[in-house]
Amino acid sequence: MEIVSMALVGKVNKHLVALINKAGATAVGLSGIDGRLLTARPSPNAVQLGFVGDIASVDPSIVLPLVDNNHIPVIASVTADATGQPYNINEDMAVGASFGCGEVDSVDRHGGDTGGP
Repeated sequence: MEIVSMALVGKVNKHLVALINKAGATAVGLSGIDGRLLTARPSPNAVQLGFVGDIASVDPSIVLPLVDNNHIPVIASVTADATGQPYNINEDMAVGASFGCGEVDSVDRHGGDTGGP
């Protein structure tokens, strides 16, 4: 998982940010771990696949101000569970959930515990 995290967060994410910035927009690179944007739970197939997770909850409070200020968030598909164990998650779900479009257990739009979707 350490190598996956280094590749996705440290290399791929920053490369995408640089390309977007070069094109004239302003991008900001994040991972699901940053600001507890995404919290993971083990995927049902985690035993076979290793540290692959599903999104358990979302707190987009770190992303929404970026979007409101015309920044493009580039979100790497690495997050952690409540204990800090890192997980790789599906990147489409990571982006969709970050903006309240994905299927997750809970989306927290205001920084408090919602207890559900």
